[in-house]
Amino acid sequence: VEESWVDLDFYRKIEKIKSEITFKKNDKLYIDIEKLKFQTDIQTVLFEILQPYQFHPDVVSQIADNLDNTSGLQFYSSDFILIKDRQYLILTPKKTTERIEILIPEETPEIIYPFNAKFNKIARNFNFKISKERNTIHLDYEKIQFPLTLRKWQAGDSFYPFGMKNSKKVSDFLIDEKVNILDKQNTWVLISDEKIAWIVGMRTDNRFKITEKTTQILEILI
Repeated sequence: VEESWVDLDFYRKIEKIKSEITFKKNDKLYIDIEKLKFQTDIQTVLFEILQPYQFHPDVVSQIADNLDNTSGLQFYSSDFILIKDRQYLILTPKKTTERIEILIPEETPEIIYPFNAKFNKIARNFNFKISKERNTIHLDYEKIQFPLTLRKWQAGDSFYPFGMKNSKKVSDFLIDEKVNILDKQNTWVLISDEKIAWIVGMRTDNRFKITEKTTQILEILI
């Protein structure tokens, strides 16, 4: 009986902590990093929060050890992704492989899934030259809204191809580019505020181009 009371007391404390440091929005769980760091046993609290989402104890330990590290780190369970933002740990379901959406918070240095990509914020100077390579792009940083979202393209998607003033359906763009069926299925788009900023590895959106007024640049390398 005494042991059950101890378990019940522990459960109540954990539930109270959860209510104080986490909240849900849409299908995402947010864990306040600073409030988590105030806990006496951070790893135990984090384990109890993440346990329903099938995170391995070793992964939970890695998350706890990286609370002060750079934003953008990602951790995985079988069905969920946890992203370290500056203020929150953001837990989001993978859903299916085809419909997965990956959040990229501001100041993310690198992602490794679904492919390796590096992000740099650079100040424009006289030596700067806009990349002409498909694996390196430059966007106007002031036109970007974070977090960015990385997902597969979907029917109905449209964008303004670089150098064009009119919008074009992504499906038509892929046809014009003679992209085969298999590559079409594996085409990703980078989203800023519900606008496609980049069809990854192919074409940027004209709305995010570098202009004479641009002072800060987002460079992405894949």
